[in-house]
Amino acid sequence: MLRLEELRRGAFIVCASLLAAARALPVEHHHDDHGHVDHACPYDALGPEVVVRAPQEYASSRSPRRRLNATDPNAGWSSLRIHVIDAVTGAGVLDAASEAFLLGTLVPSAVGWLEAALLVEPVVGTLKAARACGALWSNGVCTLEATTACGHAAAVPAELLDELTVCDDFTAASCTVVAAGAGVAADFAISITALDTTLCSSGATIAYASACQRDQHDRPILGHANFCPSQLSTAASDWDEQRATAVHELLHALGFSSDSWALFRRDDGTPYTARDANGDVVPTASYTCPGADGTVADVRVPDAETLVVSALNGVNVGWLATPRVTSVARDIFDCATLVGAPLENQPTSTGACFGSHWEQRLFMHELMASTTSHTAVYSSLTLAALEDSGWYRADYAYATALLWGRHRGCAFVNQPCVAGGTSADEHHFCDAAYNISAGAGVGCTADHKARGYCNLQSYSSALPAPFQYFSDPTMGSSLATADYCPFHQSWSSGACQEPSNQ
Repeated sequence: MLRLEELRRGAFIVCASLLAAARALPVEHHHDDHGHVDHACPYDALGPEVVVRAPQEYASSRSPRRRLNATDPNAGWSSLRIHVIDAVTGAGVLDAASEAFLLGTLVPSAVGWLEAALLVEPVVGTLKAARACGALWSNGVCTLEATTACGHAAAVPAELLDELTVCDDFTAASCTVVAAGAGVAADFAISITALDTTLCSSGATIAYASACQRDQHDRPILGHANFCPSQLSTAASDWDEQRATAVHELLHALGFSSDSWALFRRDDGTPYTARDANGDVVPTASYTCPGADGTVADVRVPDAETLVVSALNGVNVGWLATPRVTSVARDIFDCATLVGAPLENQPTSTGACFGSHWEQRLFMHELMASTTSHTAVYSSLTLAALEDSGWYRADYAYATALLWGRHRGCAFVNQPCVAGGTSADEHHFCDAAYNISAGAGVGCTADHKARGYCNLQSYSSALPAPFQYFSDPTMGSSLATADYCPFHQSWSSGACQEPSNQ
């Protein structure tokens, strides 16, 4: 999810995927957040042999592991095909110009980049999503079809749904088959809405997205994204930010999220993380999550080949440690000892155990960091992570260089940004000498693409101990996800490439 946070002199986007409020939507049921529970139906409602299953649980558990949507490994890899479900609902939600911009310009541009940059083993025939079953006999036979939903749309279109067998009795002696739709010639379908939801009501949220269903190889095949109407902008000066927002959210729906790390597969298709007899990753009970808040939850813990937890500057951090990600991270910082790329250690969502973004302090302008500023970098690091999922291959010609931290060495990663009140790397971080409230601090951002100011400020209380860099424990960056490290932040009108700022 993307939130817009108005800071003192510049505008940043704070991105947090899969907030708890978003999980209340009919999206994929995640073992690592809630566990898997069948809800008993009252005896006098459906009888003693029936259990009721929430549609989102059914849709994301056994039903996607079916014979349909099979891929042909002998067909090779081809460009990802994305089908957009134009599900913007509600009269007057968007004016005509904004709706045309969202569905005719913004989303197609994001889809175009993703289809060009990513390859997939194509779906054989047409893509179909699983129909939801609202109630099961205790032997697993469906007895009641439910509305198949994904995100805020009323229902997934019938032409995109697979067949479903519904039986009137426990023995399956009397059954009917709900016919399948024609499907679509695609590898992924996403429902696009623009509704002023609870998450949008604060005026701080730009958009949010999630996967709804996965295939037999755990690759997302159905997802949703909601764009908050008040945050859509057709202004030319906002285009880069709006497009980056759309690509960022679609990447979450395609599988760049904490709920996917334990589902990653090797290049040969075998899972990194051990599965049970049903092919599921068994949650670890009462697991202490890495990060600044130390959440304890029942979660699907990724194998050490995928994710490593280790201390970094006094905070336990989850490092995505897959082969390509590790190689790219080592190249970025020119540090051969890195075990991977750190994920965000500050909570950017409620209930998520592992970060769904790159660590802000180290990957400041990367597209999948939790906060972007004047320029979002579509870097090889994110493409490497998508390749390491086992679901995609990437065309790195569509990546751009990440300049933040480039070739700054292992110390840039492993040491605090400010030591003894003095910046450890003045090219990237600032300190009290640059405090704009004292008339100083104006300068360039680290990538030299915008005018900015040192975003050091005072808080009303002491910062967490690992992030106290000054004698005054209330001093730190206005951006918490950057570990409160102060840096030169772009003015809202500071981007040098914008003609209006010249």
